[in-house]
Amino acid sequence: YYAYEAARGVVYGPERLEGQPRFEAVGRHLAALPPGARVLDYGCAHGHYTLNLARRFPHLRFLGLDLVARNIAAARVSAAQEGLAGGAGDDAGAGAGE
Repeated sequence: YYAYEAARGVVYGPERLEGQPRFEAVGRHLAALPPGARVLDYGCAHGHYTLNLARRFPHLRFLGLDLVARNIAAARVSAAQEGLAGGAGDDAGAGAGE
């Protein structure tokens, strides 16, 4: 799948999701959670959705999981670049292999 996209010039990178209907709907549910609650993003890909949520809800703990290890590696790099890795809001996701 990713080789197919790369061959067509698709590049994944940081994106801001504020204002998008799906993101805002998820946000309304997360806003009701108590501090320290854990949130799982199953199939997080490169982690952009998870990172946007972690920025908005720093009092929650996020775990991103994906089957593709390189997705998790990319998500960890993005989290570190944004200062979100290793803090109270990050449980550093794990990949299950390629």
